[in-house]
Amino acid sequence: MRVIRRTIKSLIAALLYYSGILSLLARRRLRGKAVVLTYHRVMAPRQRADCHSNPGIIVHNAAFRKHLELLTELFHVLPLGEFATHMKNKTGFPDKSCLITFDDGWVDNHENAFPLLSERDLPATIFLPFNYIGCKLMFWQEELNLRLGMIASSGREEDCKFLSQLTGCTTNTGREYISNYVSQLKRNDYSEINAVLESVRKQQQGISLPQHYDRYLSWDQVIGMQKAGIDFQSHSLSHRILPRLEPDAIERELIDSRRLLETRLGKPVMAIAYPNGDTSPLVESLAEKSGYQLGFTTRKGYVDKNTPEYAIPRINIHNNSSYNKPVFLCTILGIF
Repeated sequence: MRVIRRTIKSLIAALLYYSGILSLLARRRLRGKAVVLTYHRVMAPRQRADCHSNPGIIVHNAAFRKHLELLTELFHVLPLGEFATHMKNKTGFPDKSCLITFDDGWVDNHENAFPLLSERDLPATIFLPFNYIGCKLMFWQEELNLRLGMIASSGREEDCKFLSQLTGCTTNTGREYISNYVSQLKRNDYSEINAVLESVRKQQQGISLPQHYDRYLSWDQVIGMQKAGIDFQSHSLSHRILPRLEPDAIERELIDSRRLLETRLGKPVMAIAYPNGDTSPLVESLAEKSGYQLGFTTRKGYVDKNTPEYAIPRINIHNNSSYNKPVFLCTILGIF
């Protein structure tokens, strides 16, 4: 059924694309507007086996190359500074403007995305969670996916029993099931998430983690990319979802990440992408108070002169929604 749906989707997208309808629709929907694209990870399919991120944040490098081809052909790709000027002055954007952004600062941004952006001399902005850059920490989601996969495949009776008690499932503990379990945990309080993570670590006490691809940029890579024109902004300190925190903790995440990044980068930091895209009136007011000019969400939509500076919508891009040019453009235009 999934293959049939994908085939139908591809046929519809191709018909709209090659008939010229999508180009006309883009001209109409993005008159005086900008679209902000959200990427996370760009990797070769062979690297997927050593990655434990949700598929909803992964784009294959071949698909990303096609994205950049289409953006060069049809869109006006802006650097963040020019985007910010339009937002500040409340002026309309050039028709079909586009801002390319990346969340999290994964090492594959340097290995795979950066060379392709450089080929076309396209600007992009990467939002960094300060505490994870240049170290071996993992986001809790990736660490849990990795560890639970190891437990599920260990063959030890005590591991099977532990996994069954933890997830409430005795029959299906494959990669997709584990990924769904971890995704559902995102709704829980951080105290509950941390308790689960500690129990899993305890179950694997003395067992080393295998090599994996869930790593972040080094500071040398960040500085090198910055010198080549890539812009870096804040994604908080700890990547915790800000509306779940107390006001003083939110302020620390906002103020400290901006201050520390400015020290590292040697330039002002003007923008924050809220972790997971989650925001609130309080978070937005504290972002303004903390000295940011722009705040990016993951709410779908386009940007125009009336868009609030601290609630900027973006469109998340992943491989299943963008595996070729017609499907990618349909995703940007909200058809799929």
